[in-house]
Amino acid sequence: MSVVVKALTELCSSKRSSRSKKKEREMREAMKAGKNVFTPQQMEQQAAEVLQRRFRGILSRKEVEKHREEEMVFLGMQRAPKTAEDRKNDPLLFRE
Repeated sequence: MSVVVKALTELCSSKRSSRSKKKEREMREAMKAGKNVFTPQQMEQQAAEVLQRRFRGILSRKEVEKHREEEMVFLGMQRAPKTAEDRKNDPLLFRE
């Protein structure tokens, strides 16, 4: 049974890839001819995808930076940021 399933999935994937290659080739030819290949909805979808990709990248870089700072504090290579309580009780800042 698994051999048949593997054969069918291989056959389907090869058909899909050849279809997508054919469609991509047709789109390239249409673009070279100066035709507008995309509908306004497709263009809007592509623009939204670009913005989402950029936003996810920004958020992930911020998260990595936060984890890096936490790791540096954990390893003792960087001081922990002062809390409000620490700033309140700081003897250097406490002057009457």
